Amino acid sequence: MRRVAAALIMLLVAACQPAGAPSAAPSQGSPARDGRRAPERGVPQTLDELVARVEPAALEWQDEPHLAEVSVALGADGSWTQARAVSLAAGADRLLTGGVTPDGLFQQRTTRSTLGLQPVSGDGRVELPARPDDVAEPRHLVAAAEAPVAACDAGPVVQVLYATGAPVSWDGQAWSVAPEWTATLTDAQGAGATVDPAGDGPVADPCIAAPPQ
Repeated sequence: MRRVAAALIMLLVAACQPAGAPSAAPSQGSPARDGRRAPERGVPQTLDELVARVEPAALEWQDEPHLAEVSVALGADGSWTQARAVSLAAGADRLLTGGVTPDGLFQQRTTRSTLGLQPVSGDGRVELPARPDDVAEPRHLVAAAEAPVAACDAGPVVQVLYATGAPVSWDGQAWSVAPEWTATLTDAQGAGATVDPAGDGPVADPCIAAPPQ
């Protein structure tokens, strides 16, 4: 069941961004300016830095946004080249994607109905887990997951997706799969493995097949 949820999440990721890129193009006016300092430049290199960069826009969007997934694109040396975070809120008809490319911040609001998803209720929102304190950074996770990635016949990891399974596993009334943070590491073809985000090893039935070309 977890493998199905992971595959659906990867489809959602593809639907929320242009083909061939892990994020949308920067929107006009995305870099926030408060008149006192210039916006931060460059792509963050830690999860905390990414959240700090995108959280202000999420708080402007909804009173209680919840971080549901984070995707990081990696260069050959393991450095971050792009990153994005998806937030959701109870009852909202859209998902908010915010992130960073070398050109700056971007935002994208995707209507749930276009993805065939139902708005999450307040009770469902309460059941969503917070990002774990012990989640491993992408570079460390890639090193820790070398064996399961190789066992799944995947090549060098180019993307790490941390995800709760939300909102894909929400059926309109309840979670069909209990939301829980996992990490999926994929190669350039989309093949990879789903592992514990703390780097403690693979989940049951971890392999993710590359999508048909």
